[in-house]
Amino acid sequence: MRRPPLKHRPLTGLILAGGRSSRMGHDKALLSFEGETLLARAERLLKAVGAERVVILGRPDHPSGAVDSTPFAGPAAAVADWLQTHPDAGQVVVIPVDMPGLRAETLTPLIAEGAAVYAGFPLPFTAFAADKPLGSVVRVRDLLSALQVKTVPVPPGRADDFININTPDDLAALAEAGVAQSEE
Repeated sequence: MRRPPLKHRPLTGLILAGGRSSRMGHDKALLSFEGETLLARAERLLKAVGAERVVILGRPDHPSGAVDSTPFAGPAAAVADWLQTHPDAGQVVVIPVDMPGLRAETLTPLIAEGAAVYAGFPLPFTAFAADKPLGSVVRVRDLLSALQVKTVPVPPGRADDFININTPDDLAALAEAGVAQSEE
């Protein structure tokens, strides 16, 4: 299948939000950070970078949610499943709900690359909807390979954007450090 030029492809934002949040002890997507939930923050970020549609993987109860065909199978399986059932989705940008420091300035270069991931960080990444079977992928690294995602250098000064939160202490440390920046 021949892909149209980048500027003519729709951009879909995928938020990984189907985990158990067991180390956090609470649903991470609903935690508040700088006045908004992590889920609302992720949705706002994806819209700010031009996502025409935002889908929340693992959240069938949400108006923008999608069910994982194999719940709790991990992020690679959730993304692969969604991509294979939406082959006309165009370009996707995939972010985890628990990375509140991500900024538009960090995602925009990935989107411009087409299908890319930053060196040393499996998330976020951009790719194109699967026009071939992806098989049963378990690790994000294997999914990135199957989608032919290239690795690009992390922009200077952006390493803190990739801090994710898994425990209450992580969230408190991030809030105290003031790492997350506003997209405005």
